[in-house]
Amino acid sequence: MAAVDVVIRRYRESDREAVETFKCVTPGERHWTKPPEQCIRGAPADISDGADAGLFVGEESPSGRIVGIIVFGPDLNVEGQYRIHAMGVVRDRRREGIATSLKYAALTEIAATAGHQSVFSDVHKNNVAMIGLNDKLGAKKELDPDHPAHFLSVVVVELEDS
Repeated sequence: MAAVDVVIRRYRESDREAVETFKCVTPGERHWTKPPEQCIRGAPADISDGADAGLFVGEESPSGRIVGIIVFGPDLNVEGQYRIHAMGVVRDRRREGIATSLKYAALTEIAATAGHQSVFSDVHKNNVAMIGLNDKLGAKKELDPDHPAHFLSVVVVELEDS
């Protein structure tokens, strides 16, 4: 899970500026790291405009710096389907389990509150870290016929009975 100094929590309006200026683009890989960053930056405005979206942040303690963000919610193109729209971690905090913790939090939220157990995402074929995380979660993947540089992945969430 995430580094001990990172707390995964729901987005708050007081996070707005940090989210709207969040940077997770990788130099030399802008063609596939820029779209998630743009989605993340636009999420607060989308939520303010009434979009049914979830947003969790990874907050560094005690600094309060936002070091990771995940945006999730209904698929905008397929009714009844849920999707991870974007996820990013700042470059200096990668490979610490922050993305894993963010994804677990989003999957749990979707399954518990929306009742959905299948959650989709698309992952660029060069995003080895996210492909590895999805593999660890047991995701099924196939090449996206509309975007051949991306995999369509689905994770099935199984909640334990209390």
